[in-house]
Amino acid sequence: MISIISTILIVISVLVTTLITFNPNSRAIVESDFMRNARNNAYLYSWELAQLNVRTGNLGVGDSQDNIPLGYLSKKDIKEQQKLKADISYVDVPPEDEALGKDDYLAIEINKE
Repeated sequence: MISIISTILIVISVLVTTLITFNPNSRAIVESDFMRNARNNAYLYSWELAQLNVRTGNLGVGDSQDNIPLGYLSKKDIKEQQKLKADISYVDVPPEDEALGKDDYLAIEINKE
């Protein structure tokens, strides 16, 4: 009986100590999650913009569009910081790769200033 009570007390004390000393860096976790979401949204927007440009004839095979502004992530003293820009290109696949069944494709690269 005494051993059961002492075991329960030890387990409770270990749990309390763990809860008190555990201090996650929540700011870093939230910032990294925010950045991941911002990048994913930038890729989606760039993909839609690239498709629209291809369909309207503004982006042909072998063409590219560089430094397309995608907005910013923060502002400091009315100055935009951490701007996101996209480089979109419509890559022409060589004839030998076309014979293998590969098609022309859109290449999108997101850059942060």
